[in-house]
Amino acid sequence: MENMQIQSMQIESMEIRNYRVFKQAALVSLPRLAVLVGENGSGKSTLFDLFSFLKDALAQNVAMAVAKRGGFRDLVSRGADGPISIALKFRETGGRLATYELSVALEDNSVVVNREVLKFRRGQRGKPWHFVDSQGVVVLPLPMRPCTESRAPKRNAKSTFLMNRPSWRSRAWGSSRNSV
Repeated sequence: MENMQIQSMQIESMEIRNYRVFKQAALVSLPRLAVLVGENGSGKSTLFDLFSFLKDALAQNVAMAVAKRGGFRDLVSRGADGPISIALKFRETGGRLATYELSVALEDNSVVVNREVLKFRRGQRGKPWHFVDSQGVVVLPLPMRPCTESRAPKRNAKSTFLMNRPSWRSRAWGSSRNSV
């Protein structure tokens, strides 16, 4: 029992594009413990917010995660049109290499998931197995007001990995029954 090590998930690398101060950044060969040191405004807090953004996107949906941060135009890097892209490579508890990629853009005032991929490496040389691979999913128009629980739409069983959460759907805003 003394030599038994508890393995946990570990992030090995990250690529970030157009997320606030990170116009294009890559963190590779990350150790188990990393210390962030930098000047004010260099992106230390933004890096932590990136994980909070992913948590909100997965727990709720992408549009709510974007709206919580002031909207797409406040979230995208200055001078960039988007999309916001995030790629994480991590080792699962069992040691398999997994990659999660998310690309989000704004089209016609709607948050769009350009691409969402979750893939696992099959052995050392095998091709990755795409557990999730979706493209061009319109999440919803950016909300004009908060959605109350009585107006919240039902879950859609055919939704993709990110979309399988309560969300702000355009039908909640468009019908006269829901109008205020």
